[in-house]
Amino acid sequence: MTTIRSVAIIGAGQMGAGIAQTVAAGGYDVKLYDADGGRVPQAMGAIAASLSRQ
Repeated sequence: MTTIRSVAIIGAGQMGAGIAQTVAAGGYDVKLYDADGGRVPQAMGAIAASLSRQ
């Protein structure tokens, strides 16, 4: 059986960012993509802010 170590998420909106955060917290490497390149840094900032509140 193949072990999954990384996950790609297409879409860095509210849902994509939430999924990325949850998957990363589970120990996976996450690749986050969005057609609008400006959304990825925005999502990363939202994830960082969320993690700092925990």
